[in-house]
Amino acid sequence: GAAEDAHGVGGVAGPGGGVDVVAERARHILVDTEQEANSILDQLRNGADFAALAALSKDTTTRESGGDLGWFTQDELVDPALATIAFSLEPLQIAGPVRTSLGFHVIQTLERANRPVDEERRALLAQRQFELWLGALAASAQIERYL
Repeated sequence: GAAEDAHGVGGVAGPGGGVDVVAERARHILVDTEQEANSILDQLRNGADFAALAALSKDTTTRESGGDLGWFTQDELVDPALATIAFSLEPLQIAGPVRTSLGFHVIQTLERANRPVDEERRALLAQRQFELWLGALAASAQIERYL
């Protein structure tokens, strides 16, 4: 298949007719304050174990697994700012604090690869891509109402 834009919807045809997209695996720690996030970053710089610190995360869905977010594409993370930063890191790099509506994140990219996507998930990614495009269009539009 033809390579699509950098966002990876479409992508490269893989074996079995599936499509490969750029995905990555990352882990994060979510805390309430920037100060807490900076403290975690300091501990990591001093050799602390990421998974052990992730046990303190506010994210109850990932703290048991060391903060592991699993594999995701750039459009699948809930917060676009977090996704942008995750995809800008080299594997094993750590960034933070990243402020989102949930709090402050410390994020580490673990690995990045072209991964196969099944048809159902590809449809969801395409829908998400369309919604993001539509949202950006609406945000930049000049809407005039005539009464």
